Amino acid sequence: SRHYAGVAVFYDKLWLMGGEHVAKSVGFPLNDIWSTVDGLNWTCVLSNASWSIRAFQSLLPFSSQFFMLGGGVYQDGLLVRKYNEVWSSRDGTEWARDLEAPWEARDGQAAVVTSEGLMIIGGKNDITSLSDVWLLQMKVAKSSDGFWDWLLLPHNYRIVGAVSLAMFAIVLL
Repeated sequence: SRHYAGVAVFYDKLWLMGGEHVAKSVGFPLNDIWSTVDGLNWTCVLSNASWSIRAFQSLLPFSSQFFMLGGGVYQDGLLVRKYNEVWSSRDGTEWARDLEAPWEARDGQAAVVTSEGLMIIGGKNDITSLSDVWLLQMKVAKSSDGFWDWLLLPHNYRIVGAVSLAMFAIVLL
């Protein structure tokens, strides 16, 4: 079985990426990519993606691309590494590492697309839960540092555990 994978709908398919394969209570990190049009018949799109093995990453479509954010690697239940990488793909098969985000390496963050851009909230670094909120916006024109801007947003809350979020009628819940 698999857990902690990234899952998203993109181009009328359900995609599943990375996570951990669990056998005899031991997790083995993955970097494969699967898709399905009906939820029953799955196709292995890539058995070894260009991004490294990871779980607890965020995966979502934004601006006609897939984005994968953060994630971590655990072996035998112990943390090996966390990422602040941002990867993107226009088709789910060819991936490019866009940039190293200004936010702290993390996994388990919540992510959502808003009318303002792609937002990530919280997550966990190597030691504690994080309470920051970041927004990825597309620039009007490409500059020397690319097409994207990360903005740290002000907020009035503190995260003390796992975080999840959803959009409903353009209101963040």
